[in-house]
Amino acid sequence: MNPFRTTVSRLWNSSPLLYKTLSSMAAASLVNDFPQLTALGKQLRKEAIEMLDKGSGPDQDLLLAMLMLGENDDLDASIDEHTLSQGCTTLHFVPHPWTGFARDTQHAVQKVGRLIRKQRKMAFSHRFTSLSHIKQLEKDLAAASELEQYLCSLSHPVETTVLDTEDRNTPVWHLLTLAEAYRSTGLIQLYHIFPDLLDQRLVREGLLNPDPNEDIGPDSTSASCQLRKDWLTAYALQALNLMKSIPLESGTRDFQPFILVSLSSELRMPSPPVDIHDSGPEVCTADHMPGFTSQTIEVSRMRHFIKSRLNSFLYTLPPRPIHVCLDIVNETWRVMDERARVVSTTGSQDGTLESCEDVYWMDVMIQNGWETTMA
Repeated sequence: MNPFRTTVSRLWNSSPLLYKTLSSMAAASLVNDFPQLTALGKQLRKEAIEMLDKGSGPDQDLLLAMLMLGENDDLDASIDEHTLSQGCTTLHFVPHPWTGFARDTQHAVQKVGRLIRKQRKMAFSHRFTSLSHIKQLEKDLAAASELEQYLCSLSHPVETTVLDTEDRNTPVWHLLTLAEAYRSTGLIQLYHIFPDLLDQRLVREGLLNPDPNEDIGPDSTSASCQLRKDWLTAYALQALNLMKSIPLESGTRDFQPFILVSLSSELRMPSPPVDIHDSGPEVCTADHMPGFTSQTIEVSRMRHFIKSRLNSFLYTLPPRPIHVCLDIVNETWRVMDERARVVSTTGSQDGTLESCEDVYWMDVMIQNGWETTMA
């Protein structure tokens, strides 16, 4: 059993602070189906916070209440400053009850998220380029490069070298798999928004030949642009396969929505450049269907996996944020597929529709006002 759950189950009936804290959390989990509980839930949460501020109760109760009240609140649906980092531990051979082995990785990915959100907000707000804008972009690129190097250097322990969680639903390998998926997700976000970093990695890996006469980044040739897209898609599929290996009932499910949404904008589905209905039966063979590859099939499967798992989370996690996650994912794919269809029918001579940046889930979230806590 999870040690937090075991301890709270033992103490809540004799602790007014834990009783009010748990009651407010129960109201928050039911408010989507029973809106009349909103006022009661907020009142219970307020009373619990007041008791916490006064230091009412044993230290153990205060610590547990602080941790539980620090989680996201579905009653208020705010996203930024009400989420704790969820604990620290210096013991690398003991999995943290909440973050497992992903503590350092999560800290780094949080920094990635803040950096990218700031960069995307700036991209939407700056219609014209100024010197200060250029300097900020250079500063952000330097910060992104440091984060990339840190994430690439991170390593996680081997399963046999750490203590067992003694949680049947969340064995050690779940935590290690989640940590690796987090690391991959952070890198993918950096490579999508700062494509120069990806080009440098592709050059190091011998996949892209450096040409002093050719630009790198989003204004590079269509061949290198396609290489970048294919690499990101393959890397995202690898990370999603890790997520798929973790059972639905795993205790890591609270951390999964963010990863699933963040990887959604790498699942590109190419549109055929011909109208199959008007081209005769011979077109239906694999040789006459450009872009129909094993990767395309895997992309389709992973899209179904993301939607299926998020839909399942509607019954195990606060449903309101999960509904928003589904909205972000579905709209991201709708825009991606629409752009692919337009490019396949009109071409991309001006390069505007087939930008290497493609569609990005955070842009969709910001433009539609769908910012939420993803769990």
